[in-house]
Amino acid sequence: MFSPDQKLGNLGEAWVFDQLRQRGHAVQRNTDFANAGYDMRIGELQIEVKYARQSYRMRWRRGEPVRVPRWQWLVHTTSQQNGHNWVLILVAEDVQGHLYPYILPGNLVIPRQHLQLTSHPIVYRGWLNDWKDEWSVIPYLAQKIYAQNGPTYRQWRVAAGGLKRGD
Repeated sequence: MFSPDQKLGNLGEAWVFDQLRQRGHAVQRNTDFANAGYDMRIGELQIEVKYARQSYRMRWRRGEPVRVPRWQWLVHTTSQQNGHNWVLILVAEDVQGHLYPYILPGNLVIPRQHLQLTSHPIVYRGWLNDWKDEWSVIPYLAQKIYAQNGPTYRQWRVAAGGLKRGD
């Protein structure tokens, strides 16, 4: 019935669903996941979950081949289907089974076809790192205050005391 990739995706969706419920959100799963571009929603806010386990790529360092960890997510069709007001939650699972969520506004991935972490989530410092464990993206987008020339997400987080100026 489900492919191995779908079974893996279901693990990520179940984990995110539990995390959102624990944070007090009234989250609903999408029952028509095959035709819709999202997995769950909170009110009108659509949420798409992508799950990846650690894989490896070969790199050359000082003339020697080295296996380097990476995590990859295909997001092209999701970003085409959902437009601008949605949340993408990327979940990276390392070999020890630890999960690292990256919660970002969906409009950030519209021009991209795939995303990847090029090092372990604990040491990764790329642009996705700004969105690691950023669960507050969800209430920000759900309130739609940005649509009425409200503050950007970063300004909103500083005002709420969640970020220091300059973060």
